This record gives sequence, structure tokens and C-alpha cells, in this order.
Amino acid sequence: QGGDLEAGGQAGGEAGGEAEPVAGGLVEALAGTKWVVCSTLSLAFPKSRQAMYEVVDAALATGARLCVDVNWRPVFWPEEEDAKADILALALRAHVVKLTDEEAEW
Repeated sequence: QGGDLEAGGQAGGEAGGEAEPVAGGLVEALAGTKWVVCSTLSLAFPKSRQAMYEVVDAALATGARLCVDVNWRPVFWPEEEDAKADILALALRAHVVKLTDEEAEW
């Protein structure tokens, strides 16, 4: 089942096995970055989820702040409960969360 995050923000339990790391040296590349902005839509897909978490983890390690746009689109998520858990986990790491009234009620 998708939706479970292992330590370090890596997506686990996805169909097809573990994805390969998409980038190296991100902490050095992101040195001096003040903000990282991301959308939770990336969490719905294994490869984009992994890439996003690699950037988020590296940016936060450098002291950058995180802004998350909830951008709830149920059509991309097979299981709504997985979506809620994944989105909440990312939002809890954020310094700023952008969401609509409907997303806040959801």
C-alpha cells in the first residue's frame, strides 16, 4: 500500500519496489536557499514523491523554510485516507501552509 513514509522521507511499500535516489549533493546545492515551496500533488506519485522529499529534506537540513500548497485533487489519489496522512505529515513540517477553506475542512 502506498502512503507510508519511511525515515528520511523516502516512500516505501510502493508497487514495483523501491525507487532509486534521483539526486545527490542536494544539501550542498541548496546551501543558502531561504524557502522551498511545494505542492502535495507530488505525493500522489511514487517518483515525484521521492524527488520532492529529497529536496525538502535537503533544504530543511540547510535551514531553509518550507511552504506547502495543499492543492487537494482527489482524482489523483486511490485512497483518500492515504492522502490525508501523507499531506498532514508534510504540512506538519512546513513553516507556511497554503490551503482553501474546503481543504481546511477536509
